[in-house]
Amino acid sequence: MLHTGPWKVRPNGFYSMQSGDIRLLVEKVGAGFRVLVTRDTDEMQPEEVVYAGSAANVADAMMTATRIAERASARIAA
Repeated sequence: MLHTGPWKVRPNGFYSMQSGDIRLLVEKVGAGFRVLVTRDTDEMQPEEVVYAGSAANVADAMMTATRIAERASARIAA
């Protein structure tokens, strides 16, 4: 199960959240929002992109990022 805190608003306009080794980012780009979910694999590998996509509004972007992160967390735990 994914344990996340509240979304944090960064000074550069990003929204972010982290749970363990999974990081969720939402960024306003033009009229929409970019969604990025990454995972740290180990110190020898760069972080893995779990999902990259877009959404029409910030609420949809955050919901998408959270759902993808929950699936990734469940897959890792299995």
